[in-house]
Amino acid sequence: MKVSELIERLQNLDPDMDVMFEHPAHDYWRTVLASEVSQVSENTVRYAEYHRQYVLAEGYDEDEEASDPRKEVVLIG
Repeated sequence: MKVSELIERLQNLDPDMDVMFEHPAHDYWRTVLASEVSQVSENTVRYAEYHRQYVLAEGYDEDEEASDPRKEVVLIG
């Protein structure tokens, strides 16, 4: 999702509503948790084949750059 798409989806909502993000609890019952958003930031990520998703690029090995390029994103946490 792009920032412009997020803005478009949020613009018609009540501005006094709380904002949360959903994520799995990784428990037996496959509970989906809803946590409050406490920050919005820009950061660098890279795709990690091991996790099959993006991870923060901190500690990024420069030798991996050609096969695992960095990407600037907005993080909501």
